[in-house]
Amino acid sequence: MIEVGNAFVVVPAHIVGRGAGSGLEIDSVFGWMYEFQDGKAVRFHTYATVDDALEAARRLSGSE
Repeated sequence: MIEVGNAFVVVPAHIVGRGAGSGLEIDSVFGWMYEFQDGKAVRFHTYATVDDALEAARRLSGSE
């Protein structure tokens, strides 16, 4: 987990799977961004890359 500012956390999420019907395989790392207020998650968003999630968290936290 990567803390950004006082309220944001970015989590690199390694996802591996296979489509039930298509058989298509996926093996990727996405960026999950959480915002916390008063100890509770108040925002969650998934990004295609960890860098995209970090950029968004920095922008939202004002720590660009």
